[in-house]
Amino acid sequence: MNISSPVPAAAAKFDGFDFERLHVGEAELRDIRMELYHSTGSGFHIFKNFISPDLVAHIRSVWPKNEMPPGFQLLPAANVYYPGCPNYYVRYPDGSLIFFNFLHQSPLDEATQEVSIAVHMLRNRLSGRNAFQDLSGGRALAYRVTLNRNFEEWIAPHRDHLDWDRRWEKGAFDPSRLQATLVLSERGVDYAGNGFMFQTNSGREVTLGGEVPIHPGDLLIWRYGNLHSVENVKCSDDQFGFMRILYPIHDLTDGPPPPVVPPSFGSRVVALSRDPVALTRAVLRRVKRGLS
Repeated sequence: MNISSPVPAAAAKFDGFDFERLHVGEAELRDIRMELYHSTGSGFHIFKNFISPDLVAHIRSVWPKNEMPPGFQLLPAANVYYPGCPNYYVRYPDGSLIFFNFLHQSPLDEATQEVSIAVHMLRNRLSGRNAFQDLSGGRALAYRVTLNRNFEEWIAPHRDHLDWDRRWEKGAFDPSRLQATLVLSERGVDYAGNGFMFQTNSGREVTLGGEVPIHPGDLLIWRYGNLHSVENVKCSDDQFGFMRILYPIHDLTDGPPPPVVPPSFGSRVVALSRDPVALTRAVLRRVKRGLS
């Protein structure tokens, strides 16, 4: 599915597109920025019905499969991302899933990718950045499709981009940073428990889908530096789970990590030389294997 697919002939007669209609102006963003950043604001904003129910249903049908999608690899333990790296996939024993999607790879689903680029550009504008910033290059978007099923503490309470001790490093301390969550599940229908919890600018803790109504297709944009967590997600066998898309930006390394080479016998001897007993045992094992 592609959200740029042809529309019915009756709808195709509309010819009202121009730059002014497509451009998001500063006046439209001002009140939302106040809600996000001002001390009296909530620290988040919900764009209701950002995508249609049909598009929600489509995205939900594409991603939660039992097999690894084509073009994906298991996420390596080092979590190293580099230009040209593959898309990654993780499956947890409870059925939870994460799909890491980079724009330099062909998308598994064009509709998901088009929506994700639009979300990223809107998030950039709200935080005062160029709309196209961090789509590619040394720091790049990797939209993350996530499905949680049964996790007591998926993401412990924490803040991002507020490391004062590392404030001289790019991005380590940046209170302007915003994160976005495209909601694809209904709390109380698709999953039980708390799900996404957020501390407002005034310090009040709220639950999205609880005190703050939010539904599939809604887009949540929120301050990255506010305390947040994903906790106590519970699903029965007939429930879908807590599904959403997140939009982290990753610093890419210059290239893939070097392969892990097992240490040579000589280097092991040096390492074991501080422990004569362990060294003797290692030498005897090697002799018995006929490798000396």
